[in-house]
Amino acid sequence: MKIMNKKAGFTLLELLTVMTIIAIISGVALVSYINMQSGGKYLSLARNIQNQAMLARQQAIMQNRPTCLLLSVTDDNQHEIAVVFHAGVVTDSANTYIQDAFANTSLYAGSTTLYNFNTGIRYKVNQETGGEKITLPSIIYPGGVTEYERQAVKYVKDASVATFSFNVGDAYGFIFSQPYRLPKNITFDDNSVKKNNPLVIYFDTNGVMYQLTGTPPNQTRSDVGDVVDFQIRETIRGKAIKIAIKSSGVVEVVWK
Repeated sequence: MKIMNKKAGFTLLELLTVMTIIAIISGVALVSYINMQSGGKYLSLARNIQNQAMLARQQAIMQNRPTCLLLSVTDDNQHEIAVVFHAGVVTDSANTYIQDAFANTSLYAGSTTLYNFNTGIRYKVNQETGGEKITLPSIIYPGGVTEYERQAVKYVKDASVATFSFNVGDAYGFIFSQPYRLPKNITFDDNSVKKNNPLVIYFDTNGVMYQLTGTPPNQTRSDVGDVVDFQIRETIRGKAIKIAIKSSGVVEVVWK
């Protein structure tokens, strides 16, 4: 009798099963890797935001002037964070200039880039006439009440700027350092920050966070507590992350 040797092998079903298991394991590993990479990206982002927050608080204390962390969306849809010295509130405006009749003229003359805190838009001002000290004339109101002349600061737009967009009552300030732009595919959540609706976090000369309401000279201050938070979003996956800024300048990431 002739005996045939039957070689051991795998059936098609067994091969498909093994391949399916390998695909599942590879998929899990890929997801874990992506999540690990995303986690590292957000932690790096948080560190950069923390550096900006601590810089704003540090400058407020060291320079003895209110300093802000301004989160805004620019005209070209760049999402950025800037450290800005709070200068005052606009009391007179036109397409080519703004005036602040209540400005501290010893601190804020000579600025070259202004931020509108109400819109988040920044403007370059003329280096010669930007931050110019002027004297407002005295005004005699009906009834004989006289408002005596006083010094003010006037900022004239740079020739490269088409027009100023300030309204009376808008808070403004001038930039301290180059703004930090959020990485590609990371944006502020619309509920936190959007175009023409920035988030402004003030630090006073003691490093305490606060907000300003009202118009000069009758502005009122309100403390915001120990934490101010906002959300950022990953545009590809739509994942939202909450960033919490403490009064110390420390930043925490709250995963959602």
